[in-house]
Amino acid sequence: MPEQYEVYNLLPTNIAVLDENGNFVFRNNAWMLSFSTLIEHSSLKNMLSSIDSIHSDQLISIFDGLHQVLRTDQLKFEEVYLASCAGKQQWIKIEVSAIDGGAVVMMTPMVEEMQVNSDLGDEAEIRGMLHDIKSPLSVMTSLSYLIRKQDGGQLSIKSHEYLESVSHTANEISYKLNLLSQHVRDQKIFSSKKIK
Repeated sequence: MPEQYEVYNLLPTNIAVLDENGNFVFRNNAWMLSFSTLIEHSSLKNMLSSIDSIHSDQLISIFDGLHQVLRTDQLKFEEVYLASCAGKQQWIKIEVSAIDGGAVVMMTPMVEEMQVNSDLGDEAEIRGMLHDIKSPLSVMTSLSYLIRKQDGGQLSIKSHEYLESVSHTANEISYKLNLLSQHVRDQKIFSSKKIK
């Protein structure tokens, strides 16, 4: 495993690093756990193609975005798609960001299970706000890692500690937001069972 990617094993998010051809260079522990039945695939494209539940239009859009990022025509691409996971349908958010010689991919199961004809009301609003808060946290974590990696020799020890603290705090907040989001979901399920 490339040593420079070891930090990704500390994160709870599913993260993979791709080379310029879209082949996996690294997959963190969370990725290996979440996609354990799909680890035999050598590229993201092959992995996603093997998931029958992803609509072909979504695949085309994802592959096009991935290709643009790998060619550095754009720095970032994100898409939300519906997939079947363990017999139930779940929305997955894929984010692809350009790095030197490839891309970093984050795949996050959306806590909010978007269902047609369901009345989510305030719950969806709360989850939307939580998601909006988590996005900048992911950026903070990634940027602090990239700054440490690229400018590491030029930074003081105090600067390294500061960036590590920013990254750690962002991960802690993200984890707590996940717990809060799960709590909101559990309350919705509990109240709907209680009514029946």
